[in-house]
Amino acid sequence: NANIVVPSSWDYLGPFPIGKPEFDGDPVCGRAGGILSLHRLKRRGEKTPVLWSELSPTGKVDWTQLSADANGMVALQPAIDWNLLVQEAASHEISEHQGWALTNLSLPRAGRYFVTCRGTQTVYVLARPSLHSTAKVDGAGSRPVGESSLLLPLVADMYGSGVIQAAADLDRGAVLYIHVRAKVATQFGCSVEGPLAEKKTTSSGAANKAAAAWEERELEEEGVVRLWKPPWLPDLVGSVLMGGRGGAYFPLRLFNAGREPRVLSRFMVRITSARDTASLRRVAVEADEEWAVAPGQSAHIPLRLIVQGAQSESDKSGSVKGGSGASVLAPCFPLTFDLEVFHRAERSGDSSSPGHSVTLRGLQLRCRKTTESFIFSFLDHDGSASRAAAVAPPNHTRKKKKRPNSEAGDGAAPADLDAADVESTSNKRKAASLPVILSLHGTGISPSDQADSYKRKPSPKAKDYVFGIAGGWLCAPERHGAHNWEHTGHLTALRAADALAELTEVPAWGPLG
Repeated sequence: NANIVVPSSWDYLGPFPIGKPEFDGDPVCGRAGGILSLHRLKRRGEKTPVLWSELSPTGKVDWTQLSADANGMVALQPAIDWNLLVQEAASHEISEHQGWALTNLSLPRAGRYFVTCRGTQTVYVLARPSLHSTAKVDGAGSRPVGESSLLLPLVADMYGSGVIQAAADLDRGAVLYIHVRAKVATQFGCSVEGPLAEKKTTSSGAANKAAAAWEERELEEEGVVRLWKPPWLPDLVGSVLMGGRGGAYFPLRLFNAGREPRVLSRFMVRITSARDTASLRRVAVEADEEWAVAPGQSAHIPLRLIVQGAQSESDKSGSVKGGSGASVLAPCFPLTFDLEVFHRAERSGDSSSPGHSVTLRGLQLRCRKTTESFIFSFLDHDGSASRAAAVAPPNHTRKKKKRPNSEAGDGAAPADLDAADVESTSNKRKAASLPVILSLHGTGISPSDQADSYKRKPSPKAKDYVFGIAGGWLCAPERHGAHNWEHTGHLTALRAADALAELTEVPAWGPLG
């Protein structure tokens, strides 16, 4: 039942000219001791020194107030005739500017809080305003001693991903500062959630601890670690989980808001899909090594996903017996499960204690046909969990007439491949291996969309598309960001091709190998 505080207004000082580096110089650093001192003067109602800016029509800038919308986002567009400036300077670079935005928080009490800011790469926090107001002034009389050390830099969610947070110990009246960079206009906003629960001191000899500073008191374990649902999971094809020789992996996204490292100690899975109530399938999640997450750290932990057993009539290879006694690919049913993640304090040293847990609910493995694109996962060259989409060559398997399957429910793939396909494919593999064709996506394109773009209709009257590329395995890896396929992205593409080759060599994957 944590409180969420969303600032409704911000004070802005700017705009000032800006340079091209990622992090430019502070435009008010040399004026009255910097932004903290200027803010203190404003708060006391004292006169602010004149601040000059060549972007302003008057040559001067002063404080202005900005209002946030219902979502807490502030739209900043200084009242400047940017078109005139661009014409006069014959350059669009003059429309880039910077300034300072700040807001005073009103929190329920002092404590440990989540801080989430969007539209900027860094937010600075004046966690203890009382220290700033009582700081001694240096000999020149212009700057409180140690003032720069009072601002705590916290990571912010520049692109609004929704999974980047920070944590800090804040007084009730803490202040947020953002060094805003923009080109004509920009948006930013923050929210503060908390405080985290603190353990109560019960012993009579705990007077000193109770009287200690609040940021030194021990936190309750509940709520310290926050999880997000994985952005993706590998697919099932014919009851076979799509992972290479090393196994199928997925990224666990989490954040440690506590003041000490947390160790991931155990993982428990509860299957919730209706078709698995008889416990015919088993799902397990494992970590290849023990992971410790530092205080304030966001992490993507690679976890191994294991699915054992198919329907009751299936054997260990993932195939079942057809009416003629021939082997066919087992029907596939989506699998839904909950994942409970246990974590404990690193200092406890008690590996037998699972600690506290957080549960992710409603994770689902989808089913794909052998003629469709599917997602497979692998450990990337840097140790992270990565994914790629793949499509088998259209004529790689010989399709037979579909047999009715009375047990196949919604989402079930038809059992349309028999032992002849497996034997034919095996002989072909011995004669020659098929190549992997890499297809690299652009900005905003998912691996599945990239793979599904390779389709055609075999005839004008055909109702369905045929996906893939004849004579080769189509592989569409994932790597987002600027210059995404250079250097480390290039290594990811090569690793995806190797992982697909490993996947098609798994015995249970015979119908497509």
